[in-house]
Amino acid sequence: MIVTRLTPIIGYDKAGEITKKAYEANKSIREVIQELAMNILGDLDELLGPNKMV
Repeated sequence: MIVTRLTPIIGYDKAGEITKKAYEANKSIREVIQELAMNILGDLDELLGPNKMV
């Protein structure tokens, strides 16, 4: 659910790919983003923070 905040930034397909990889490898969204060396504009802590989803 947290990856939903990234959808407007990276697109639906890429967000889905990240989610699938994180699930299959039992890793966090942040870990997968770092492994893929994705350059995401904005503060990743703020974008992935669950408190911003409420």
